Amino acid sequence: MDCLVSVIVPVHNTVEYLPRCIDSIRNQSLKDIEIILVENQSNDGSAALCDEYMSFDSRVKVLHLPVANASIARNAGLDIASAPYVGFVDSDDYIDYNMYEELFDVIKCHDVDIVYSNFQTEYLDGRIDGCDKNSGQIYIRSSLDVLRDMMWDKLNCSSCTKLFKRTVFSEYKFPENNIYEDRIAMHMWILQCKQVAWVDKVFYHYVERSSSLCHLITPLNRYHYFMAEFSRIEFIEKHLLFEGEELLEVRNRLIRICFFTFEEFVLLTKPRCFQKPIRHMRAKFKTLLKFPSRELEVFYRKRIRKIVYFWPIYYWRHFS
Repeated sequence: MDCLVSVIVPVHNTVEYLPRCIDSIRNQSLKDIEIILVENQSNDGSAALCDEYMSFDSRVKVLHLPVANASIARNAGLDIASAPYVGFVDSDDYIDYNMYEELFDVIKCHDVDIVYSNFQTEYLDGRIDGCDKNSGQIYIRSSLDVLRDMMWDKLNCSSCTKLFKRTVFSEYKFPENNIYEDRIAMHMWILQCKQVAWVDKVFYHYVERSSSLCHLITPLNRYHYFMAEFSRIEFIEKHLLFEGEELLEVRNRLIRICFFTFEEFVLLTKPRCFQKPIRHMRAKFKTLLKFPSRELEVFYRKRIRKIVYFWPIYYWRHFS
């Protein structure tokens, strides 16, 4: 029987968590699935473990990539996925046994391109941050409402809590030059949809690890986060998601995030070592100065103007 859902799992040095992750997918109540393990440059035994699972479960496919990059891994999985629907699981997380059966039923019944659900965060010391909402209800939402919530960070942008029609990725896949790929890409996929379904139930268990790439506070990490957030500013301007006071509020919120992320970046490094990223960020800031003065918060407009036009003096005054 042809599979209904392809589950793509990028794998990189998570051998301690990998069995729980893979077993949670293998034990899904929806049996007609394929599991694509995309191992990328692991050196802790993860690669051999992936091959072992493939040896005794015919639903498991394994790719070994010569580069450590989650986005490249996800895209490689998409290239060989055979099912009409696609889900993603990170290799240190795990899912409830009925996740894909319930999401598949919703996406088929309501004929939507994307369905999303809730998640809970689990810490290594045993603490759990649950989801406030967990009614089990199904809601059909317009893509614009979902996008607005996403821009306010009222809605998690992770691809792992969702099930997609594979055709969603026909034009736009995961960006491979930024570790915050979901923050850059998710709104592009949502934009393609007329409606999106939400199952108000926790299926996904996100394991919080301080060593996770997205949680490391490094100059490169901060640069990637800046560029991901700035892409949201460009997105709302291009697609006119907001208007009036709400546009000013959400734009200024994103500008504040970019400003503080830039400050974090500079505090973490010496500018002479990262001249190219600084030029990129200053160039992005410059595009904000096209907005009328009354539309930008005074403090940030002044600071951004100094960063753009008087950078050496600004650095000397604030960071040296």
